[in-house]
Amino acid sequence: MAPQAFESKQPLLGYLTRPNTKGPFPAVVLLHGCAGFGPRETHWADQLRSWGYVSLAIDSFTPRNVAGCNGATSGDEVDAFSALQYLTTQPFVIPDRVAVLGSSLGGIAAVDDVESNLWEQMYHARFRGAVAFYPTCTGDSGNVRVPTLVLIGEKDDWAWAQACRNMVDDANKKGAPIKLVVYPDATHDFDVPATVPYQILGHHMAYDPEATRDAEKQVRVFLHDILE
Repeated sequence: MAPQAFESKQPLLGYLTRPNTKGPFPAVVLLHGCAGFGPRETHWADQLRSWGYVSLAIDSFTPRNVAGCNGATSGDEVDAFSALQYLTTQPFVIPDRVAVLGSSLGGIAAVDDVESNLWEQMYHARFRGAVAFYPTCTGDSGNVRVPTLVLIGEKDDWAWAQACRNMVDDANKKGAPIKLVVYPDATHDFDVPATVPYQILGHHMAYDPEATRDAEKQVRVFLHDILE
């Protein structure tokens, strides 16, 4: 399928951050979930900047007039490669040291972007690694070509930890290594601050500060290992 089928008629929107010191730097493309672009993405972009990375958080919904995961494609997969292509042309980015990080829908896209070579063939680019927060993992072979980190909660009733275990068990026999971290008490969106537990479309959500702190450490170590 040609990328034009996913591309917006409007320019992509994004939030770009970069360290204040002299580059070039490794970089990370950020992909949002069903809630769309928001504080989670800007928080991660600013966090990554503090760690010494350029980051580009993409808004896949607004240019397409998509309000959420309502059956319409978000374009996350192809948007990630559009962002990658843009970053590799910037003098402040090391072009062969770019990773992709996504949550929920964006996490699914992040795994897909390093699992299939379809987009790489079209865009002639490749990510160095991928981080996926609570992807569904269902239907994914997990046959990734670059190191991948998956973080999910055992109590997630939107994505399923067991599906990710099955994917990883199968994947590590075939492709690049996938590290799976499962947080026993965490739900979907465990890293999104909220004062009380809540529900979205019948699915349970709760902020888990302990899991969030560990996940940030896991991501920082992972990115250091693959990008520096």
